[in-house]
Amino acid sequence: MKGSILYIDPVAGAAGDMICAALVSLGADMDRIRQCIDSLPLEGVSIDTEPVQRGPFAALRFVVHEEDAHKDHHPHRTWRSIRQMLETAPLAPRVKTRALQVFAVLAEAEGSVHGVDAENVTFHEVGAVDSIVDIVAAAMAMELLNVERMVVGPLPIAHGTIKSQHGPIPLPAPATLHLLKGWPVRPGTPDKEQVTPTGAAIIHALGEPGPIPAMTIMGVGVGAGTRNPTDSPNVLRAILGQSQHSSSETHVVVLESQMDDIQGEMVPPLIDALLNNGAIDAICIPIIMKKGRPGFLIQALAAPANVSRVEVTLLQNGSTFGVRRASAERRVLDRWHQDVDTPWGPVRIKVGALHGKAIQASPEFEDCLALATANQIPVRTVYDSAKSIFCQQPPLPERP
Repeated sequence: MKGSILYIDPVAGAAGDMICAALVSLGADMDRIRQCIDSLPLEGVSIDTEPVQRGPFAALRFVVHEEDAHKDHHPHRTWRSIRQMLETAPLAPRVKTRALQVFAVLAEAEGSVHGVDAENVTFHEVGAVDSIVDIVAAAMAMELLNVERMVVGPLPIAHGTIKSQHGPIPLPAPATLHLLKGWPVRPGTPDKEQVTPTGAAIIHALGEPGPIPAMTIMGVGVGAGTRNPTDSPNVLRAILGQSQHSSSETHVVVLESQMDDIQGEMVPPLIDALLNNGAIDAICIPIIMKKGRPGFLIQALAAPANVSRVEVTLLQNGSTFGVRRASAERRVLDRWHQDVDTPWGPVRIKVGALHGKAIQASPEFEDCLALATANQIPVRTVYDSAKSIFCQQPPLPERP
């Protein structure tokens, strides 16, 4: 089944509970989400939704309930302990990958703010039960809606201060500001936290900035924030759609990270891991980094549905502490394989066609190498022969 596009319209901002509420409003099955949360080792926790009114909008609110014995006890959790919790939880593969990716970027942001290694970051308010629930619930809701790509409109950023566990902190919160590097923003309401670290992490890890894509709208969900101001509706809208692009025009995401402390022999296994975990392609470019250090730029191309899995693979198999992403559109030829018989055996030819007409042909190198090795002849001999035989055949106007 073809994946859906999710457009987030942050009318009043973005928080984890607002995103979850909007996705449930869109049609994500609350019972399935509840089962997902119940599978986590979190005692005394339950979730619910309630209909509310926010200005002119009838909206849904996502609520995390904790038993009184646990309500005021939010244990500090390291990124390592949260990762272990999620890795061992019985979650669907893409749900687990997306949840891990959200916390990975959150740990990197918190580490940058506090000047500590991401692996040793200790989450305080962000590590509280409700934030863990919001992140896992959002990942599960996206899975239930078969979301392949998430696009987010400009976010409202306020100035001023708010109270925190560490005392007054400026707005935007330091971690939020770090997570929104490179994202378009707009002025917000003074002294009101409109984008929380959890909301920013979900958006940064799983989404991309941009206007509403060309798509056929399939549904609209409205999620409510906790506050109910009288001057503006405190809501986030989620719009679900199907792409209008043809199969030859595809959206891709470019993921990249530079590394100056990875051993050269570790690069080929890293490239293999990326390709084995959903990357369309992966390359390594030698570069000179700061202080004149030689390093590598690792780039991977991924379909939107595989972005989280490829990012986690890069984080786990490389030596980087973060991954950059950029959206791109590409146009590809229609492709298929056709066998040709050479004097040494069959070789597959990868054929590329434009508007039904074949314009590219390339023998599969591995086939040529196997025949060359078996017959003790140069691989170029087999390669050239296979291409020549294909070109001498009558042209194929259309794909078989």
